[in-house]
Amino acid sequence: DRRFGAALETTCRSVYKTMESGDAAPVLPMLADLVWRSLCIAWEVDGAENGVPKAKLNATIVKLEDEMKQLKSDFESCRSSYFKELISL
Repeated sequence: DRRFGAALETTCRSVYKTMESGDAAPVLPMLADLVWRSLCIAWEVDGAENGVPKAKLNATIVKLEDEMKQLKSDFESCRSSYFKELISL
């Protein structure tokens, strides 16, 4: 999103101007403001209607990973049972 770049550029200019003046005290609030603006933009991007929110995607990934682990476990169990049955014949 271009807003991230604009926020970073604005903050960088402000920090450079402040540092040139010799007073570094206001730099921390400027950086905190940059973090806040970035978070606000990230929340807007994450909740955009044109895409799936990242939190939902992460939840889906975790669910699918759990399902895959269960399927692997079931497969190993079935394979083990098959080999045991095959050996007993």
